[in-house]
Amino acid sequence: MQIIKKKIQQRGMTLAEVAAKMNVAPPTLTSIIKSDNPKFKSLQGIADAIGITVSELLMDDDCTTHTTIVCPECGAKIQIEAKKQSE
Repeated sequence: MQIIKKKIQQRGMTLAEVAAKMNVAPPTLTSIIKSDNPKFKSLQGIADAIGITVSELLMDDDCTTHTTIVCPECGAKIQIEAKKQSE
């Protein structure tokens, strides 16, 4: 999910800084970012570490972003749609 790496860079932070705020090793954060299906808890941790919401984390600045995650409890696919709000 390259959008996550982009958001971290936009906030002026490094992966190491975000990993430290999440209390995980940098390789763990890299694995989360490279995952096609990161856990919501991991996304929430990244968002909290950089000071934004999960929706903002997944939203492409140029357009609507659709992301699908899998519920760890039941295995259901959950589609997340983030739209940039007009000001």
